[in-house]
Amino acid sequence: LPLGNRSMDFELSRRDLHHSRLVIPASSSGYVVGMTNGFPMLMSLTDPLRFTKVAIDADIAVVQQQLLRASATGATVQVHTRRPHLWEPICGDRITLATNTSPPVTPTVVVLDGDDIDTVTGGERGRAVVTIGTAIGRDNDIVIEQRSTTEMTLTTPQLNGVTLTIMWPRNETAFLAHLRRARR
Repeated sequence: LPLGNRSMDFELSRRDLHHSRLVIPASSSGYVVGMTNGFPMLMSLTDPLRFTKVAIDADIAVVQQQLLRASATGATVQVHTRRPHLWEPICGDRITLATNTSPPVTPTVVVLDGDDIDTVTGGERGRAVVTIGTAIGRDNDIVIEQRSTTEMTLTTPQLNGVTLTIMWPRNETAFLAHLRRARR
């Protein structure tokens, strides 16, 4: 990997690795969901091996932030809503509103915004369905619940109610404000 300083010279090991275990550390991947104990919590909404059900009970700005971050890490999002005016400002190549026409790319994340939107009970592996609102049940794989203007909890089968600080970086806030102004 380039380190940026060409004056650094490293001697590579010449020993044979055929009979030894090579351990490569790998960290979490995904988008920044929030902060826990001052460190970013990374997570993906999709699982390459199975279908994922996600429930988010939060302000629309927090939901949009989560989906924008997910799309920045590769997710393609399709939103089913009766409130398109709230979603149009963030729509683009990776986030689209559901219409009668097929999306340009098969979405990896389908968002159901509203209690009156048809629910999805299953799907393909590597795909996720995000339900917005208070439709939080026991059958969700990921649950994000906003507790206050600065905190939310994240629950998964492995994590039982981790408290996260909602992170609003200055450049992200300015970007969202610019999108909303441009669509008016």
